[in-house]
Amino acid sequence: SYKDVINLIMSADQTSNNSSITTEKKPPMSVIELFKRECSFMKSEDNGYDCLVYPKISEKDRAAVRDKFGIDKQETILLIRDTSFWSSRDQGLVLTDVGFYGIVDNDNPDPISFGWECLVDVKYQELCLHFKDNQGAEAPIQMRYFVKNTDDSYMARIGRKLAPAFKKIAE
Repeated sequence: SYKDVINLIMSADQTSNNSSITTEKKPPMSVIELFKRECSFMKSEDNGYDCLVYPKISEKDRAAVRDKFGIDKQETILLIRDTSFWSSRDQGLVLTDVGFYGIVDNDNPDPISFGWECLVDVKYQELCLHFKDNQGAEAPIQMRYFVKNTDDSYMARIGRKLAPAFKKIAE
């Protein structure tokens, strides 16, 4: 009958509507996707020399920092800030999809490193980004390890953008 057909259509519509209202979560964004989205402003920091930003990092530069900083070949390098005198890729900061690597002094080349997964907070204060881990320890890293520009107000502006971006990536 006509009523049966209408009821059948109505129940089919309700079933299809209910199935489209599922509460499935989107898969979390990868660190690379988050970096590209949250740190897109860093592209203007790439000078092709001593501040290099993903995806415009050459194979030669990636290989050099992997060797000097002990970075696994599976990691994607997102940022290289070379602070060495001769741009030899043996001092500075390297950011990857796994975490941070730093060599403060190439005369003492023991890299410091920490992963995104251990971070619980990132704050900007007085030309430093302060990274807090899940044990409560805090590691301040000066803004000059993230940008080449030495103007204090410029570094502060970038620091205020990087802190929440890095916090979001660590989540």
